[in-house]
Amino acid sequence: MAEEGQALTEEAVQTGLIELRLPAEAAGGVFAELSAAAGLGLALGLCLALLLRPVLRRRVRAPEAPSFAARLATAEALPEAERELALLRLWREADPEGYAAKRSTLYAPGGVPDCLVERLRAHG
Repeated sequence: MAEEGQALTEEAVQTGLIELRLPAEAAGGVFAELSAAAGLGLALGLCLALLLRPVLRRRVRAPEAPSFAARLATAEALPEAERELALLRLWREADPEGYAAKRSTLYAPGGVPDCLVERLRAHG
């Protein structure tokens, strides 16, 4: 080794590195090695689970929209004022051209056609 105050030579550094040796057995023995391996395995499994979670997650399906006939039956069961509005909304969906033609007179009292329910039943 180099004396105090002198620069180390490459040969002195290599000789010093060759002398370094790890102990044959780790501190703690086999139990420590198994614990370290188990910890690494669990950490890797957790990382893998977090990465795959969005892919493996079950998809929640949106509930099916009620059929036109079911919405018509629901609209008919409403009180008079609400029933007329619900029927007009269904008519706008079922027959946009017919609705647009009568639109200016629909919201006046008595503006809803009397045969609207029958027209909607024929559609749905």
